[in-house]
Amino acid sequence: MKKGFTLIELVIVIVILGILAAVAIPKFADLQKDAKVSAVKGLGGSISAAKDIVRAKWLAQDNFSLDNVTIEGKTVKVYANDTNSYRNGYPKASNDGILNAISYDDKTYEIDNTTTNKLTFYYKGFKGATNNKCYAEYDATSNTESPKVVIETTDCQ
Repeated sequence: MKKGFTLIELVIVIVILGILAAVAIPKFADLQKDAKVSAVKGLGGSISAAKDIVRAKWLAQDNFSLDNVTIEGKTVKVYANDTNSYRNGYPKASNDGILNAISYDDKTYEIDNTTTNKLTFYYKGFKGATNNKCYAEYDATSNTESPKVVIETTDCQ
């Protein structure tokens, strides 16, 4: 008796593999979306934690005229003696402010700093796009509240 598979058995295996692939590909695509959403939420959490740590350090120094604090050897510029007292002690929305307080992958995010007192970290490819709601944002524009972190993942795909 010969060993091996018949043609019909091979065709059945190929059809089963095709069906499995058809089910797995949409799941894989969904995982990419989940990964982008998680990355943006993770960055948003980092920004939020960093702003609070910088503020706490500024308050602990008990010198409200200081315009910077040092965190892990990095100098972070903060709002000080600001006309908007809600911002005092929080990192500035700038390269020498909040960007010095966090670590982020510049290959994954594009920064938009065109609005004064606001930095937006777009997931790569979403900056300037029509459906661009895939970002974490540090917003210190309000005159009535402390800086906030906005996380938007509606368009992450």
